[in-house]
Amino acid sequence: MEIEERKASLEDAKEKLIDAIDLIKEAVDGLEIESAVQSYIISSLEMCVDNEHGWVGKQPYNIQEIMELLEELEEGEYEDDDEEDELAI
Repeated sequence: MEIEERKASLEDAKEKLIDAIDLIKEAVDGLEIESAVQSYIISSLEMCVDNEHGWVGKQPYNIQEIMELLEELEEGEYEDDDEEDELAI
């Protein structure tokens, strides 16, 4: 799969994840479990999209970071410094 195809797939996944977040919020709106769902499910999903969220935590990687990594790879700027937490491509 070419880098542009990968980026397009990630963009599609990002849009679908945002849609899923909205659907879940809508489904639990006004229910007793709304707060718990917001804290445990919505927060995790929003952190998977990008770093532009209101949560204190952070996922090891999110879709936006992977897309940026692919752009670096495409431009020849990606350097693997062999750290364990680096994304292997």
